Amino acid sequence: MAKLADALYSGCSIRKDVQVQVLFRARYVPTRTESVILSGIYFFFLLIPFCSSYSQSPDLRSAFQKGKEAMILGEYAKAIQHFETWTLAMPRDAQAFVHLASCQARMGKDSAVIFALEQSLQAGLNEVFLIEQDTILRQFIQSKSQLAMNLSSAFWGSDNAWTALIQNAQEQSDQRLFPIGFAEQKRLARYRILFPKNYDSTKTYRAILLLHGNGLEPVFMLKWAERFELKNHIIIAPEAPYVKFKESIQSGAMKLSGRGEDHFFPDSLQEDVINQTAEWYVSTLNHAKKTLPISNDPQIVMGFSQGGFFASVLMSRYPESFSSAITLCGSMFPEGRIEENLSKVKSLNRDLLIVHGRQDGTVPFSVAESFSKQLLNAQINHRFIPFDGGHWPADDLLDDIKDWIESH
Repeated sequence: MAKLADALYSGCSIRKDVQVQVLFRARYVPTRTESVILSGIYFFFLLIPFCSSYSQSPDLRSAFQKGKEAMILGEYAKAIQHFETWTLAMPRDAQAFVHLASCQARMGKDSAVIFALEQSLQAGLNEVFLIEQDTILRQFIQSKSQLAMNLSSAFWGSDNAWTALIQNAQEQSDQRLFPIGFAEQKRLARYRILFPKNYDSTKTYRAILLLHGNGLEPVFMLKWAERFELKNHIIIAPEAPYVKFKESIQSGAMKLSGRGEDHFFPDSLQEDVINQTAEWYVSTLNHAKKTLPISNDPQIVMGFSQGGFFASVLMSRYPESFSSAITLCGSMFPEGRIEENLSKVKSLNRDLLIVHGRQDGTVPFSVAESFSKQLLNAQINHRFIPFDGGHWPADDLLDDIKDWIESH
């Protein structure tokens, strides 16, 4: 058949590959029954990967997030893989190159460290403090000073390669030319609403303040919350106040956070950022209570991941506004000062539900265990539900969570 196609192609204007297809079709035409069977087999194999992926918990993290989390856990080889993936897709992300260099230094990859730091400068590094505060990087470059100067001009300008690197980074930094100031501001908060089925505007409902995780947005959480099929609750899901610029650009969708990572707030302002995000969430609920048929009773706050952290923050700071808090694979940050405020929760006899996966690779299971112990020590009523799974509540927990909601 190939020879026949060559012969036809030599004296015909039709392309050779088209002729081969025509010859094949002329040679064999399946019957209608055979076509139906073949189509069924084809779609069956198409569905296999879909069903497999559907049965697993969705991994919602970007390569950058995976790299940061692996780095925190000390899994530097994994972190390097994730940061390399990220920098291939986002070659102008200077911060990612610094994290990559830091992990490589911990793995003893000499030339790779030097190359990554050079790439960070070429990408326009503005967060010079990322290098300045990394003692492992400093020790590494100082011990490999001559090698660094031989491999890259980024380390020229001083007898000390580390000093030269910092100087070169500072000279090109926009922050040196245009210093940054941070001021408190008031702005409108946008939120989404999930009304119960058979919603009746003349009826009074309870409210659930639903807080999404880092890098997510409200609709993702509301689609999950629909599965509860609640009849007596209106769910209010506010957007976190800070846009994650890099991840939003890469994904083509809005990625949000309550901690403002892409704004590079100094450590001295982290507590203020958390305070104002907490105020943002409470003001959203208060607005909904004024405009929707929501009772004046204390409501429920529920959050996933970073949203779980803020659910704990809100309960510890505004226990008069919340009857209960539900944390789903919740993270924890010391700037939240949750433990210091647990006496307020105790005084009003509030309670909490903690749900966390034993195999959670994003927020370690030990975080939930530690929080549960804090609540026990403070004599605060709570229920701790561990489950076999990762960083997303398992489907078989839906009934437990729904029962908790309806009992409050």
